[in-house]
Amino acid sequence: MRFIFFAVTCCLCFSLHAQDELKGVWSGTITQGERSYYWEMRLDAIRKDGTVRGTTLIRNVGDGMYSDQGDYAMMNWEGRFKGSTLTFRETAIQKEVKSQSSYEWCLKFGDLILERDDERLYLKGPWKSDRCWVLGVVKLSKQVVPELPTTYELNKKMVFQHVLFVRTKTQLLPESEPELNSVCSYLKAHPSYRIRVAGHTDRVGDDDANRKLSIKRAETIKEYFVKKGVAAKRIATHGYGSDSLVCKAPCDMNMRVEFMLFE
Repeated sequence: MRFIFFAVTCCLCFSLHAQDELKGVWSGTITQGERSYYWEMRLDAIRKDGTVRGTTLIRNVGDGMYSDQGDYAMMNWEGRFKGSTLTFRETAIQKEVKSQSSYEWCLKFGDLILERDDERLYLKGPWKSDRCWVLGVVKLSKQVVPELPTTYELNKKMVFQHVLFVRTKTQLLPESEPELNSVCSYLKAHPSYRIRVAGHTDRVGDDDANRKLSIKRAETIKEYFVKKGVAAKRIATHGYGSDSLVCKAPCDMNMRVEFMLFE
């Protein structure tokens, strides 16, 4: 039996604007015959000559949900982005875990077509393999990179509009990077400015757990800024749990992180 589910980390090529749009995590489905699997593709960089190189992470999932358990394999891949077509080919397996020795991972290749609407980008197309006899199609999408401000007001409470976490966790989703990088760049350009980051949650579940989650999410953003070169002493963090709701619970808008710049 040969497995096909995978997540891709790669390096692609385009104009600066297109690079920003294509970078990040793509998610969707890949099929093999009548079976369908969830998979992700992460684009980290794009080369100007159009060549594409990177790695894939292939992982089995259960009930359509991503899982850290089960069989997986890391693979190298390379290819080229030309026009609206991404051509890719997996070249080698770096690492693998198989629960049964009879399993064998497919090394895949194919052409994925780039499409878009107002809110999302899409990569679609069939995949092939020299080693697998049952093939399928790929359907991926990602959110269009938002237009971000180039300046921020002082002493004004603002909400990170595009900063997202794994649900109930402190792990940032890659879609958060453009907005965090925008604020980070502004802080680095204005070394006298400081920032206060405040986490908030909805009024669902245990109050103490919610408060701890809100604090840890604010601290996660602080850690991100510090890694990007902003001094830790310029960043204050707070967590308010469900003390300051903006809509009647349950409401996802309550799950937010606010920030304020000040001197």
